[in-house]
Amino acid sequence: MTRCADPDIAAQLAKHLQIKSDSSYLDVACGTGNYTLALAKHGGVWSGVDQSKKMIDAAMNKSNVVAWQVAEAEVLPYADGTFSGVLCTLAIHHFAALTPVFQEIYRVLAAGHFVLFTATPEQINKYWLVEYFPEAIHKSAEQMPSLEKVKYALNEAGFNSIQFS
Repeated sequence: MTRCADPDIAAQLAKHLQIKSDSSYLDVACGTGNYTLALAKHGGVWSGVDQSKKMIDAAMNKSNVVAWQVAEAEVLPYADGTFSGVLCTLAIHHFAALTPVFQEIYRVLAAGHFVLFTATPEQINKYWLVEYFPEAIHKSAEQMPSLEKVKYALNEAGFNSIQFS
């Protein structure tokens, strides 16, 4: 069994991105493209980048409706203002530093939304699984940047209207 995009989460992400059929969207750190493909069903022209060739190869094997590309999130291979929306799902804990990635996202984003789906250490430490796997959950929580660090990096990158839901 492999992971797949949760349809309810995908619908919420699509709502926050305000997807339009004639606009372009980017999924940063897209992995094997599960959420990219789920959101592409809502419309728009999609690109997905991941630093892992293995992940991009897996995404390419699923579909060619998305322009998949191997790229570092800190050096996106797109012109300024290319996209109407940018998505990053469950990946920021993989970045060495948040600010350079968010600066690149800010650079390639036109006037649309950057939708970030993640969890905070506090949220992870409250997962129901903590009772069964306390050490593993604690290690997972330690990997995640705090909400304060995320807010700071977003502000440093130029994002000045930040909403949480």
